Amino acid sequence: MLRKLMAGRIDLIPMSENMFRSMNNTEKSVERVVTLSEQPLGIACNRGVPDDIIARLQASLDRVRTDGRQQSIYQHYGITWPP
Repeated sequence: MLRKLMAGRIDLIPMSENMFRSMNNTEKSVERVVTLSEQPLGIACNRGVPDDIIARLQASLDRVRTDGRQQSIYQHYGITWPP
């Protein structure tokens, strides 16, 4: 779809904030027309995943946030968060 947008074959596609920013940092400039939704990052688990595993996962994610590893990961991949 991105190729079709850049070729002028379609007028509008949804994309993430990071994709939008990266495109505007190149010669391929695009214009924001409408924000469909703003969503925080999250992880979904199957309903069958036991509560104790969900709790351990959440505790690990909390540690990654508080010790600075989350921000390091974002910087490594060029992700700006919060947008």
